Amino acid sequence: MYRLMQPSDWAEVLALWQAQRGDTEEFVRGAVERFAGVQNVYVAEENDHIEAVALAVPVTLQGRPGSYLFGLCGQGSLLLAGLVDTLCAQQKLRGAGFVVAVPTSPEQSTLLQDKGFLDPRHEHTRSQEIVDSPAYIPAPGPAPIAPPGILVALVGIEIPEGIHQPAR
Repeated sequence: MYRLMQPSDWAEVLALWQAQRGDTEEFVRGAVERFAGVQNVYVAEENDHIEAVALAVPVTLQGRPGSYLFGLCGQGSLLLAGLVDTLCAQQKLRGAGFVVAVPTSPEQSTLLQDKGFLDPRHEHTRSQEIVDSPAYIPAPGPAPIAPPGILVALVGIEIPEGIHQPAR
């Protein structure tokens, strides 16, 4: 089941985050409470245990409200994909026009691209569609291309009008 985090989930969220990302309790607490806000933390629960977590940090880009998907962690690509779907659907219902993310691994990058996120750094995704996307911020001069082996991609997806909440 995909849902918002409840206060009783804190210990499991912290343990999962630390196991997956190696951050301190102080960092995780700051990310949850001050960066995203507890009302923006999504979890995937399976067999009464938190198996995945993601934060939907409210952002504004060129005057448009959106979300920054941060802290995505957990095991299982289907579980993570469902969590991303739920997060995007909920953010659309809250008025977000886009979601951006910075993947922390090649697997996350692939998962996000499979969900429709685009990487504006790469030549094959530079098109009028991407340039017009609210998730693309052109830098002065030529668009940057990351050196091989460095995964720092900012990817974004404009939330389509017809998206609905996934079935639980």
